[in-house]
Amino acid sequence: MNWELILEIIAAVILLLALIILAKRNMNHNYTIGSGMFKMSDGNLEKNKHLDSADYDYYNENGNLR
Repeated sequence: MNWELILEIIAAVILLLALIILAKRNMNHNYTIGSGMFKMSDGNLEKNKHLDSADYDYYNENGNLR
């Protein structure tokens, strides 16, 4: 058996799997950036309908919880 050839094939398979995983993780990257930009724009007619918990102000002007 040619162990060098087997190791090269295994390395190629691992590299291919890593590239596929990275491509899948980055597939929605541009969509999530764009949706965040639109959420804060003036053109969003439902701006107050879907507030994230991070966007909500839990404190009043005195600094006390509402």
